[in-house]
Amino acid sequence: MVVSVIISLPIFADVILNEAQMPHLAIAIFLLLIFYILTINSLIRKVTLSEDGIRIRGLLGSRTSKLDDISFIDGVSIGSKQYITISVPKKTYIIPNSYAGFDKITNFFCSHLKEDKTGEGIRLIRENPVNRNKDTIVAWITAGVLVLVLFIRFHFLFLN
Repeated sequence: MVVSVIISLPIFADVILNEAQMPHLAIAIFLLLIFYILTINSLIRKVTLSEDGIRIRGLLGSRTSKLDDISFIDGVSIGSKQYITISVPKKTYIIPNSYAGFDKITNFFCSHLKEDKTGEGIRLIRENPVNRNKDTIVAWITAGVLVLVLFIRFHFLFLN
């Protein structure tokens, strides 16, 4: 993701500096902001587990819950995506398997919570984790496409 952000800088600069029409400029700036906000969130999001509870940190702040406050935890698998749902009074947290250490998170909850607080879904996720190599491949393909766009754009720029 960071590689894509670095490579995208010249593309956005090219659109902004080449006197693009106002609709194109507005779309480029909007996409630039969304792209960088999502990248920052991806870099800072983290789940911290301790004997006391769980802390989920993201772009909009951190949320904490004690293990004793968790009323039920379960898991859901949808294709190559897996989610842990954590229910506490008045709140529900959803942790996707794109978080680093997802298998450690499932093992932690299965070993630290009583069996009546864990659903069958989290045990199935623990036994059958999904390999997320596709995300890495897609990120490198995106970086490759951005490099190709830069090469084509600047190659023809210098030929003229």
